[in-house]
Amino acid sequence: MAQTPFTWQQIKDKFEAANPTLKAAQLNIDESRSGEVTAFLRPNPEFTGTLDQIDPLTTFSSPVSGNSVYRPLANTLPYASVSYLHEREHKRELRLESAKVSTDVAASTYSDQDRTLLFNLRSAFVQTLQAQAVRENARQNQVFGDVDSADVTLVSALNLSRPYRDKYLKLAEDSRDRISFSYQNGGASLLDYLEAEKAYRDTRLAYLNLIGSYLTAAAQMNMAVGREVIP
Repeated sequence: MAQTPFTWQQIKDKFEAANPTLKAAQLNIDESRSGEVTAFLRPNPEFTGTLDQIDPLTTFSSPVSGNSVYRPLANTLPYASVSYLHEREHKRELRLESAKVSTDVAASTYSDQDRTLLFNLRSAFVQTLQAQAVRENARQNQVFGDVDSADVTLVSALNLSRPYRDKYLKLAEDSRDRISFSYQNGGASLLDYLEAEKAYRDTRLAYLNLIGSYLTAAAQMNMAVGREVIP
């Protein structure tokens, strides 16, 4: 399955969306901004109320009927108070200013981490592209090297085989035929005939070897190029 290539912007977006370090730094910024809100809140007033001397077992005689009447709150002493903290010397404003500074520090930390991580990511991205380019260049050099090697072998085999085809084979064959005719008519010895026959066969063998080298180089050329350029 072929892999889908990504651009630098796509990799950058994916990295910033999923990196846990950057997410944690962003949460610190959000937390500091929330602290700005709570830092400038005014303190709430406090209200306190108490009831003292409640006696659930107390009874009194009614002045009207003379009967005993249950009155647990007859001697109760109620007490209430209100308090409010007043901050002097602009403490609330200073607290807000401190919270804002904390937010700025968190934002600066996030920016530093973002720059550092993006630098490392871009370096890795560039190194990956460089490695791919080097590999492709090396592959094209192994291909061109094979083509060059096959081409040199082809040219060499052709240059060497032409004299054999056009001259040496004919000379060796004519020499063999003359020695053979002379031998048959008593003008040459058997040794002369055998040497002429051997020289002809050696020349023909050398020519066949050159043809084999040419065909091998042609096969190498076709393999290096990836298609049949030489039938």
